[in-house]
Amino acid sequence: MSASANEGGRSSRGHCHCGCIGGYVGGGLDVHLGRHWALGLSAGYNWMSDLSDLAGAHDNYSGFSATVGLGFLFGKGTAASE
Repeated sequence: MSASANEGGRSSRGHCHCGCIGGYVGGGLDVHLGRHWALGLSAGYNWMSDLSDLAGAHDNYSGFSATVGLGFLFGKGTAASE
């Protein structure tokens, strides 16, 4: 038996079939801590149009984000040529 769509874009089984538009603007920086380690920092803003129905606990997922990462650099690297 298939689910039929009803009001609000939800099917009779409670699944939402809706869409929205959004974008992300951000930047970051990698700081080399030595030959094999790097610390990554990034921040940005996520913009999304409001959802007509709740998706989880919220109807708006816009906001700032920040991340910190630690990276391991493989290989020996190359010497700078003059």
